[in-house]
Amino acid sequence: MSCQYHKDRQSEYICSVCSHPICGDCMTEVQGKKVCRHCIEKNLFQGKRGVGDFSKFWSLVFSLVPGCGQMYMGLMNRGLQLLSAFVVIFAIGVMTEGVIISLSVIVWFYSFFDSLNTRKRLMRGDAVEDKIIYDIDLGTINHKYVGIGLIALGGISVFKNLLQFVANTLHRIFGNNFPTYWIYDINRNLVPIGLVVLGVYMLRRAKRIEKLQEDEME
Repeated sequence: MSCQYHKDRQSEYICSVCSHPICGDCMTEVQGKKVCRHCIEKNLFQGKRGVGDFSKFWSLVFSLVPGCGQMYMGLMNRGLQLLSAFVVIFAIGVMTEGVIISLSVIVWFYSFFDSLNTRKRLMRGDAVEDKIIYDIDLGTINHKYVGIGLIALGGISVFKNLLQFVANTLHRIFGNNFPTYWIYDINRNLVPIGLVVLGVYMLRRAKRIEKLQEDEME
């Protein structure tokens, strides 16, 4: 394998930051890690803010808001992705009044402890790269399934609002003489039932794909 920056030379090391193969002339040891010149030039290590620049109190305060603790310490890409994920999941959960809102709690805990761990690493003098949690390649996203998911979420929200309208209308017409509790039960359980149905569908689809792959191998 040739060096990333000298194609006529054989690589001797792998950069600890970008994972590119590099030769001995391109390698610089920084804090016990072998780093290429390109990463040095990008100032991933040089000019880095010291941990003393980050107040322990404000680090904890900002950590309470997903992504803000990371952004306070200069990890803008990582923080923005966490904040966006939390806001989007929470907003969808509120609109659908479903159990999906519990996923935002997972994002909150992950962001909180990731922020505390990041500060500990900075205190040790470790180099912390501003990496996003999950690299989403928009070119590989199946737009068909994204569209189906958006339609399903919108449909569930509209149906839940329609049930609420029907329940209120029946209550105004008949008063307490007409039982409407079953409508509220359907409204509460609509999203969980939808998630179960979606899970069953995905399992069955995965089994079909697995069976087709086995048939092709035979």
